[in-house]
Amino acid sequence: MRNGWHTENYTRSLARSLAPRALIGAWVSGKIFSAARADDAKVIATAALDVSHAGMVNALAGDTAHTMAKFAANVSNVVRKSVPYNDLSQDSYHDILVSFGLPQSFTFVLADSNAQAKDSALFDDSHTLSRLIGRPTSPISGPISDALKG
Repeated sequence: MRNGWHTENYTRSLARSLAPRALIGAWVSGKIFSAARADDAKVIATAALDVSHAGMVNALAGDTAHTMAKFAANVSNVVRKSVPYNDLSQDSYHDILVSFGLPQSFTFVLADSNAQAKDSALFDDSHTLSRLIGRPTSPISGPISDALKG
C-alpha cells in the first residue's frame, strides 16, 4: 500500500497555528486528496491478512479533494471563527518555517511539498482507498475536530 498525504499532516500543529488566526502555506490552489490515518490503517491491516493483496500496489488517497483555502474554511466551521488561509511564495513560506525554529532541512521538505502540491502532485481521484475499505473515506472535518479537542 502506498499511502498518500494524511489529513493529520495538517492537523498536528493546528492548535498552535490558530494563535495568529490564520493558516499559511504555499499551495496556491493545488488540490489535495488527503486521507485520515485511520482509513489507511484499516486497509493496511486488512491487506496484511489477505493473501490476495500480495504483490499489488495501491495508491491510497481520500475521496474528496480540498485546497488549503477549503481546509481553512473547515477549520473556521469547527472553531466558529474566521480562519483565513494566507498563501505565500515558496521562499517566504520556507523563511517563516525557519523563524518558527524548525530544522532547515525539514523546512525545505515542507516548502517543496507545498510547491509540488500546487502542481497537483497530491491529486488522486482513483477512489482506491474507499473501494478497499468498503465505504467513503472520512471527511477532513473529523481530524480537524479531533485535533482541536485536546
